[in-house]
Amino acid sequence: MRGAFPEEAYFEGDSLISFESDKAQVRGSFARGEVDGDLLVAADRSRSLIRSLIFPEVKPRYAGYLAWRGVVAENEASADLLKTFANHFTFQQMHRSHILCYLIPGANGETEPGDRRLNWV
Repeated sequence: MRGAFPEEAYFEGDSLISFESDKAQVRGSFARGEVDGDLLVAADRSRSLIRSLIFPEVKPRYAGYLAWRGVVAENEASADLLKTFANHFTFQQMHRSHILCYLIPGANGETEPGDRRLNWV
C-alpha cells in the first residue's frame, strides 16, 4: 500500500494530535500541522490514539503470555541457518510455547538477498 502514495502523503514519526471526519474527507491534526485527505491510516501501535478515540470502551488487557522477539541481519546468519529459514515461514509448536521465524525487509526496507533480516518470535 505504501508504494501507492507519494512520500509527502506520509507523516511517519509525527504525532497525531486529533482527527475529524465527515462523509467527504478526514482532517488529521499533527504536531507539524494539519492535513486533509480521503483516507487516514493510523498505524500507531497497540496503544493507538485512533483506537482509543473510536472505541473508548476497549482497553488493553494482559492475555496471559509474552513474546520475545529479535532480528538478525541476513548477512550475519550462517548458510545452514538461511537454508532452513530463507523463503519459508517457519512455525514450531512445543508444550506451552511456540516459535516463528521468517525473513523481513532490512532496516531501510531492503528486500534483496543478503540485505534482509531474519525475524524470530
